[in-house]
Amino acid sequence: MLGDLIRYLVAVVVLPAFGYALGLRAHGGRPAPAGACLLTMFFAFCLSWVFVPPGALMHEPGVVQGTAFVALFPLRFGTSMITSKETPPAVLACRRRT
Repeated sequence: MLGDLIRYLVAVVVLPAFGYALGLRAHGGRPAPAGACLLTMFFAFCLSWVFVPPGALMHEPGVVQGTAFVALFPLRFGTSMITSKETPPAVLACRRRT
């Protein structure tokens, strides 16, 4: 878990720095982006604890990784990472097609 926390810390430092180098600027001063980074780290750390009991029971890293992938796979489709958030499919938007 300490290794995960260090990995999250590195990601929270590197990604905003890279975005700043590309010209992205956060609105709201410094407290808002810092709070967002801390909230992201907290959520990721809490979510990683979900996989500690299965990891202790399964004893095989590959099995644990496969189980985690299957468990987290549906969450990836609930984000705007793959498609535009302005035009979701009718099933996700909960509206009828006309």
